[in-house]
Amino acid sequence: MENSADIYIMQEKFRILLLEDNPEIVKITENELKKSGVGFELTNTTDQAYFIKAITDQKFDIIFSNFWLQKFDGLEALNLVKKYSPETPFVLLTDSIGESKAIECLRSGVSDIIIKGDWDRFRSVIKWIQDMRRIKHEKNNIQNFQERLITVLNANPDYIWIANKDYSIEYLNDAAKKIFCKDLSTPINTLSISNLYPGRYIPLILYEALPKAIETGYWSGELHILTAEHNEIPVRQIIIAHKNTTGEIDFFSGITHDLTQRKKIENELSRRSTKLAEAQRIARLCNWELDLTSKQLTWFSDVEYLFGPEIRTKHVRNLNDFLELIHPQDREKIGKRFDLIFQKRSKSIKSEFRMTLSNGITKIFFLEGQLIESENTPESLLLHGIIQDITEQREFELAIKKERDLLLVLMENIPDAIYFKDASARFVQLNKATAKILGIDDPKDAIGKTDFDFFPAAIAQSMFAQDTEILSKGTLAIDCLFKIKTDSRNTIWLATTKVPLKNPDGKIYGLIGISRDITQRRKADEQRSAQLELTKVLSTVSDENDALRRCLQIICKHFELDIGEYWTVNNTNGTISWLHCYCAPWISESNIRKFRLTETEIDITKFPFNSIESGKPIFKHFDSQDRNSNNCRILANIGLVAGIVMPIILGDKLFGIATFAKKEPDPPDNDALDTLQSISSQIAQYLENVQFAKQLTKINQCFLEFGTDPIKNINQLVSVAAEILGANVAWYERFEGNSVVHVGSYNLPQGVNYPKLKIESISAALELEKSDKDFGNPLTIPILADSISAITDPRILSCNLVLAVLQPVKSSNSVIGCLCLGFTNKNNFSSEDKKILSIVGSAIGVEEDRHKFQKEHDMMEVQLRQSQKLEAIGQLAAGIAHEINTPTQYVGDNTRFLKESFESITKLLNAAKELLDQAKVGAPSEQAIKAFEELWQSSDIEFLLQQIPVSIQESLEGINRITTIVRAMKDFSHPGSKERTPADINKAIQTSVTIARNEWKYVSDVVLDLDPDLPLVPCYLDDFNQVILNLLINAAHAIADVVKQKPGQKGKITIKTSHTNEFVEIQVSDTGIGIPDENKPHIFEPFFTTKGVGKGTGQGLSIAYNCIVKKHGGQITFDSQAGKGTTFTIKLPLSISNSTKPKQQSQTIQT
Repeated sequence: MENSADIYIMQEKFRILLLEDNPEIVKITENELKKSGVGFELTNTTDQAYFIKAITDQKFDIIFSNFWLQKFDGLEALNLVKKYSPETPFVLLTDSIGESKAIECLRSGVSDIIIKGDWDRFRSVIKWIQDMRRIKHEKNNIQNFQERLITVLNANPDYIWIANKDYSIEYLNDAAKKIFCKDLSTPINTLSISNLYPGRYIPLILYEALPKAIETGYWSGELHILTAEHNEIPVRQIIIAHKNTTGEIDFFSGITHDLTQRKKIENELSRRSTKLAEAQRIARLCNWELDLTSKQLTWFSDVEYLFGPEIRTKHVRNLNDFLELIHPQDREKIGKRFDLIFQKRSKSIKSEFRMTLSNGITKIFFLEGQLIESENTPESLLLHGIIQDITEQREFELAIKKERDLLLVLMENIPDAIYFKDASARFVQLNKATAKILGIDDPKDAIGKTDFDFFPAAIAQSMFAQDTEILSKGTLAIDCLFKIKTDSRNTIWLATTKVPLKNPDGKIYGLIGISRDITQRRKADEQRSAQLELTKVLSTVSDENDALRRCLQIICKHFELDIGEYWTVNNTNGTISWLHCYCAPWISESNIRKFRLTETEIDITKFPFNSIESGKPIFKHFDSQDRNSNNCRILANIGLVAGIVMPIILGDKLFGIATFAKKEPDPPDNDALDTLQSISSQIAQYLENVQFAKQLTKINQCFLEFGTDPIKNINQLVSVAAEILGANVAWYERFEGNSVVHVGSYNLPQGVNYPKLKIESISAALELEKSDKDFGNPLTIPILADSISAITDPRILSCNLVLAVLQPVKSSNSVIGCLCLGFTNKNNFSSEDKKILSIVGSAIGVEEDRHKFQKEHDMMEVQLRQSQKLEAIGQLAAGIAHEINTPTQYVGDNTRFLKESFESITKLLNAAKELLDQAKVGAPSEQAIKAFEELWQSSDIEFLLQQIPVSIQESLEGINRITTIVRAMKDFSHPGSKERTPADINKAIQTSVTIARNEWKYVSDVVLDLDPDLPLVPCYLDDFNQVILNLLINAAHAIADVVKQKPGQKGKITIKTSHTNEFVEIQVSDTGIGIPDENKPHIFEPFFTTKGVGKGTGQGLSIAYNCIVKKHGGQITFDSQAGKGTTFTIKLPLSISNSTKPKQQSQTIQT
């Protein structure tokens, strides 16, 4: 049994686990259990692993364990039970273990200790376990009942609570929790009965409801409860007081029924009752009841508003009193109707009567009643009914009758067609206008007939389908259009509106239709629509051919034409040529196109219609036998019997001809022809605009190709104007004084000498007798054959011109020249042509102004540069004089020293010669030797021999310095070339540094970092020298301002040159005061200076910008920081092709 378990199963499952290694004790235990009469299941084991598994997987009622086991003791078993099955009783069934060990076991959690052999005690423990098991079962039953009860209470929608006798809340069902608690987790023991009600109800609850419940056990009433959100809810409250067996209060319970919905219903009923009473008052209606037994009359509503106050004052309480109020002429009739009820010959009454009220007004009333049995006394009969004031209704019906009669009169005389149809779409009533449309004289002839009896089948079917939908679905048909052919082959358009007719129960019994003849309006709308579509096409379609083709399509669609063709006109040779066509689907466009393309350059005078002289659209019938018109014959052969010719003309300029044809012979009305005339003008204006736009495009292209030479631009403008306007020759002549100077020309014969002519001769030859005011627009002059002899201008005589157009060229409102266009054929010169010529004339005037401005600007620029150079030389003159004076002084001093030394040496040489002469003839005399020695001593010959070479060297240096300054002055003042020439930039910088030396030598040092491999740069050297000189002087002045603040210190000017493949770069840097930020945008502006009056003109940097950027196509930029200095950077292109266009100053300035 050590590694296994023995299981003893009895009928009743009292599950016992035994830990015993003595089989005899196990057997005794089993027998004792049997003796106790308990059904049991005994499991015995000594294996610890099995023991753990058993108490983990199974539920035992009790565990008996021997304390002394072979592998583990009872305490260890107890600890395992406490861990895995702590609710199971654990009893030691063991031998004696001693008092201390027993105490330890009990303290550890052993339920009891039974000494082996004390089987009475064993049986009592078994009985105790049985009792415990029964108690546990009863507790489970009670708990299950409580849970079911709580489930039922929670399912109840009423708010149920239980409170202790101190009024504290002990229980709330779920519905109550939702009302009285902010959330379900709120503890309910914080609430009391007084918390459930608004303050005004607390005295009622505490001093009436609860005492009443205590006294009688029950209280109920209606009041309001207070929710957790402090909202009030109307409820019916039931409070029950529960007492114990001694009659004392044990607890209170409450059932709270929500009356919100019932209150809403009551309020709604009250509201409806009020509205019903108000509706009866508005309808002037009241209810009554007549007891046939007592003839007692009862009124159920206020009847004073109906009959007046006499109904009360006269105490109308029975039928006879009521009959006395009825008008005498109606009293007998109403009395007889009631008699039929009393005689039981009728169960209802319905009649009208009159009653004269106290205010003298007679009103009409409607009375209706129904006989019913009384609920309380079946043998008693009651007559219930209503009385309604129908005076206004009867007056309204009378007015309706009058209006109906008036409507019939209107129907017969209104121009619109009005008709009524029944549910089968048959005419039941119609006016004369409808009969006219139907083609009958008497409207009665259409009664009972349908649209199929009067209209073509297709039209009738469409109308019938519409009528059927209206009659079946109740839809409306608003302004539906029908196109109808009449017997006279006329077409009419009807705008029809149809509305279903319904009886009071909503059933459709027919329809009413109104039709208006809108033929004229339709035609006008079609014409306007055509114009709108054309306007849209002509304003959005840029392709001229596509626009013309779509115009033909639109005109054919809106004017019911079958073919449209467009012929373009050549005004030069007076011919027309076919260009486009549009054909209806039943006409082969390819055949028309194939035939038309063979007709090119037809003489406009032989045009088929021969009707363009009027300039208006003209209608004509075709004849297939017409031998004079091939066009008419071809169109007639394909079924087209009539057409319209529409010249496309604007003013006196003919652009083309549009022709149209159709298979219907009826002519268009005058409005249609007028519309076509307007359309013709639209198309002509469009073509004029297209032509004008093309001309403008050419002129704009000409402007884009302009160069910098105004004279070349003028020549280009003359040629473009001649090409655009189709002139044979053109020229431009400028007025200078009283003479005319030939400037530019187009297509003039070569080899012709055009001398300077007097203005008067041109005026006489071309008849230019116009005032200055008029002399701004083109002047068209025909040159007549008999006047050619009087014309001496060789331009006209040599070109055989028949028309000359002159465009004056103006500048500042004065005429400065004339643009002349000559034509060899008579051409229509349109207003758009004149606009083009005016634009060209204005452009020539602008170029003339630019030419004049260029000349003046060049002169001013030369003068400005010269002025700046003179200004610079003037500023440097004193310094240069000082620079030359210093070497001149020490050259003069050295020369005087050499002169004096030469005199001393000459005296010494003369004395030496005398000694030599004496020595030749004998010994020198003592006197001569002494004189020589004194002269040697006085001459200080050693000093002279030492100083004379120094003086000579200093004099040579001074002369060399003067030569350098003079050469620099010569180079600086050398006149510049008009063209850019290669120049040594390094040498030019050195020259400028030399010239400006007196400006910088006292305040700064100059450091030259010149690129020895710098190539020659094509430039205007004198202008470049001026720029470097200006930058040097500015740098020296900027450093001088710093030196004044820090005496004894010098600044530094650094000039650096470098180059790339395309540019040479020169940087001039200084350590001066820098340029303030607010002055940076303005430093290249003319006349801007920050120096004091008399110290600067503000031209230096402006001239530098113009020289570097505009003349050389280079760049000049600067970088400056206040208090640290400024660096100017110049970039000059190494080739003229690399020159860039001048940029705006705002783009050049860089900081």
